Amino acid sequence: MGLPATGHDHPLFLGVGLLDRDVPPNLTLRFAEELAANGQDMTLKVYPGEDHGGTVLASLPDSTPFVMRELS
Repeated sequence: MGLPATGHDHPLFLGVGLLDRDVPPNLTLRFAEELAANGQDMTLKVYPGEDHGGTVLASLPDSTPFVMRELS
């Protein structure tokens, strides 16, 4: 994906919809594995029945509290 798997100084939230045709889910899952292998603070949430746009909406119950914790 061209994203660095090291050097992040803030926690990351990754939400992946398994029906995503814009960003293949296997690439996001592989990136999450790389982040974890490099000790990066990362939260991964999988949304099995969602495509790219649907994942954004489905993730709100998870991503909103994540962002709120990081901003407080």
